Amino acid sequence: MSSTAEGVTQTLNDELQVQLGSAELTDRDFVAAFEDCTLRPEHFHHADHVRLAWLYLTWHDYEAAEERFRQGLIKLAAHFGVPEKFHLTMTLGWLRAVQVRIVPDGESSFAAWIVGHPELLDRELLLNYYSKDRLTSPEARAGWLEPDRKALSQAA
Repeated sequence: MSSTAEGVTQTLNDELQVQLGSAELTDRDFVAAFEDCTLRPEHFHHADHVRLAWLYLTWHDYEAAEERFRQGLIKLAAHFGVPEKFHLTMTLGWLRAVQVRIVPDGESSFAAWIVGHPELLDRELLLNYYSKDRLTSPEARAGWLEPDRKALSQAA
């Protein structure tokens, strides 16, 4: 594990390295910092979004997880002064991509779980399910659009 100003890079196995700005926080402290908007922008990377989705989905039913994830990201983007960065289809698409990879009574830690799903660390993953035009459209930013390439349920 190595620390940088942006967080911690963890080597989870011989090949997988994950940069988590939240790595030094327990799961509960990370979620609290997210919900209280005390995370710094440089400590909230893509892998942190995936970690947060995994935590919400393993702690709550899907509807509650979606509500907390969506509302929290809207609040945090506004707090960071970039409310325009919130994108509903990407938010829900990532949440669903994580959801279909969670096995009931599966791994008990994010680190153990993500080793089996390294594709989720690829920020471009949703382009396997959405055309770029559809995913980057104003309609996708403002509302939920179904994938136009293949269903997110085919992710696992």
